[in-house]
Amino acid sequence: MASLTGVSRGTVIKVIDAFKCANVSWEEVRSMTDTEFEERLFKKDKEPSIYLEPDYEALSRELNHKGVTKKLLWEEYIQQCDMVGKLPHKYTQFCVNFNKFLKIHKATMHFEHIPGEKVEVDWAGQTIPIQNAYTGKTQAAYLFVGALPYSQYVYAEVFPDMTEESWIVAHVHMFEFYQGTPPILVCDNLKTGVIKHPRNSEILLNDAYKEMADHYDIAVLPAAVGTPKGKPSVEGSVGKLTMDILARLRNETFFSVREANQKVKKLLKDFNDRSFQKRDGSRISVFLLEELPKLRKLPKIPYEYGY
Repeated sequence: MASLTGVSRGTVIKVIDAFKCANVSWEEVRSMTDTEFEERLFKKDKEPSIYLEPDYEALSRELNHKGVTKKLLWEEYIQQCDMVGKLPHKYTQFCVNFNKFLKIHKATMHFEHIPGEKVEVDWAGQTIPIQNAYTGKTQAAYLFVGALPYSQYVYAEVFPDMTEESWIVAHVHMFEFYQGTPPILVCDNLKTGVIKHPRNSEILLNDAYKEMADHYDIAVLPAAVGTPKGKPSVEGSVGKLTMDILARLRNETFFSVREANQKVKKLLKDFNDRSFQKRDGSRISVFLLEELPKLRKLPKIPYEYGY
């Protein structure tokens, strides 16, 4: 533990002893923030400070909003201090403490993304076999995956094919799952969605795909041809889902797409509910707290694919 965390063996022993004395269960710990857990283990009896300590966890969320800087957050913090009659930290000390918090909590890993700005979509490369109960023949089914880059909140659904209808229906179901839409949709250059993606001229979308995008008032921005890193969030989510979900299904036999989706739905919930390893919270908690409020409301009537 000492070598992995970069602290002394004495500190590790001190924390373990404090944990035993606190008599707290793992289930309780999982719902706590690092700050709450530290306060539970090491209760400090001290006189009230004349300084107002900033809520760095809340500030780190505010820092993700477009145009928000540490200087602006510090100025708002000073106003808050004036309201409660306490002294503020100087800007330098504020930044030192803030940077220390961000480093410990790995909060900078998603600053490149803006909450609710875009969604990335793709088909998973690995298929799911569906067996015909009467003939015994096996047919491949396909997994559609959508991911919100900021929260990494993922949607997945199994379809019997990768036709235009399945592609569009998958989007409609995904928007209903997210309970809203971002202004930008990043996709691959599949013929079911994109007819032409020239380097220096206008992108030409499939008619039905354009109608669906117009219905939800969303701009479709296909990734540059031959650059899978143009949609890294969904590429990463596809890889993680393949390992986490499809690998768990490798020994299962499904007799219908509906049956496969029931299993995928359960595994998807477990995947989104699981806590991050290098970041506070989970995909669902970050989505509900920070991203869902930024999504635009769905139209009253969902898009319906027509022939």
